[in-house]
Amino acid sequence: MSQEKKPLTDAEFDKILQAAIRKDAEGAGKRYPCRGGLDARVVGETEAIVLFLRYTGMHVSILAEADRYNLHLEDDMIVWNRTKKQGKMARTSIPIHKNINFDIAAFIDDMKKRNRRISRQFFHTIIKGIGERAGVPGISPMTFRHTLAVSMLNEGFQETLILQTLNCSRKVLATYGQYTDPLKKSAFQKLGWCN
Repeated sequence: MSQEKKPLTDAEFDKILQAAIRKDAEGAGKRYPCRGGLDARVVGETEAIVLFLRYTGMHVSILAEADRYNLHLEDDMIVWNRTKKQGKMARTSIPIHKNINFDIAAFIDDMKKRNRRISRQFFHTIIKGIGERAGVPGISPMTFRHTLAVSMLNEGFQETLILQTLNCSRKVLATYGQYTDPLKKSAFQKLGWCN
């Protein structure tokens, strides 16, 4: 974890999501229909990015290079390949979260088409701007990853599932333990996961 960011509270995330929706209403370029066509609502690009990062825990490098990492949908799962430190590719998959309510296939296709024109900095700029607009300064795309990790720890997910989903090391996972609820934090301290 290059920069340790505190996870977002539910209230902070709601503020960020509302700021993203307002920004899109002011003229976002891309729009994605809601999944299943259940309502006429469309999701703007900023809202889609916020929801996707929050509920997948994905590194923005995957989105910025969606073709390279083979980002795709497979049997109601979001699947991508991730380069490990040893240079090997590891397959990562995560079920589609119910709160990712837009057409994910269209979103991924758009990321692939724009591949050469977007960078990691593109996502950092969007998230930083939305955070400032929402009154939650200092956030980055990694903040969403940390928020997902702490949510999974608080919900009692098994360590191996979290490690596979986030494709992180035990050392990184241990740093998330300090942000879990007090009862779980004391259990993690006993296990030697955090101070």
